[in-house]
Amino acid sequence: MGTNNRNKKTDELARMQVVKKALAVHFKKKLLPLAGQTVKADDAIAQLDAQIARMEAAESARAGWRLAVRDQNSNAPALRGLVLRIQRYLSATLGEASAVYADFGFAPKKTPKRTAEGKAQAVVKLRATREARHTMGTRQRRSIKGTLAAHAPNASLVVAAPSGVTMTASTAGANGVTHANGAT
Repeated sequence: MGTNNRNKKTDELARMQVVKKALAVHFKKKLLPLAGQTVKADDAIAQLDAQIARMEAAESARAGWRLAVRDQNSNAPALRGLVLRIQRYLSATLGEASAVYADFGFAPKKTPKRTAEGKAQAVVKLRATREARHTMGTRQRRSIKGTLAAHAPNASLVVAAPSGVTMTASTAGANGVTHANGAT
């Protein structure tokens, strides 16, 4: 029930209570000519009283229902977890194909059936992804060998290290490193 509908019902209940009170004050034990009929004010008050009681009972029942639903929802996650743990325990100890597992109302996990077309599409996607990312398997990586460009025999290679160490290939010491101060 939407908020507007609840407001209408609340307004209607309040209106009926005001009309009942006013009838009791101003027209008690009198006859009212309403829409071509004569109605006793006491009868109208009794009818309003009955409707007000029904509306209040419905509102009370609604509030009780809401509390019951709130209570149910507060305990539901814990109980779902308990059922899931029981299911996992039974699956691990008895297996999903056992009759006891089925007695608990649990069904074995369904494995998806892949068609040949689906498998072929998966292979095509796999190859396209590997090509796009330039990924290779172990054997493919082993088959790749680097080649060096031809250098002049006396050319030296100079590499600057972050600590200020300069390495020169032609003047390197035993470990291939020549420090800036000339030590090897």
